[in-house]
Amino acid sequence: TEQELQSVFDEVTSAHSPMGRGGFRLRLSRLTAAEERIPTFFLWCNDPRLVDDAYERYWRNLLGEKLDLTGVPLRVIFRRVAKKGRGPRKTRSRFR
Repeated sequence: TEQELQSVFDEVTSAHSPMGRGGFRLRLSRLTAAEERIPTFFLWCNDPRLVDDAYERYWRNLLGEKLDLTGVPLRVIFRRVAKKGRGPRKTRSRFR
């Protein structure tokens, strides 16, 4: 459930703050789940390029442990949060 995911997210982020690369800090905003055959979780962040393999593995292992999914293959995907007012660009057609 969403409440359970939120409590896991709060617990994990308070215990281990995310690192960054090249002077940039990774900021996580929320955790959501997708309804797919393989349990898939989305971690929304400011820049997915700042996530290294070890941190992704860390989340995969912790989610398996906290959500009682040990031994089940999990997918953790880091997604960029869209900034307010910065949706998809609107392009104008040259031909009307």
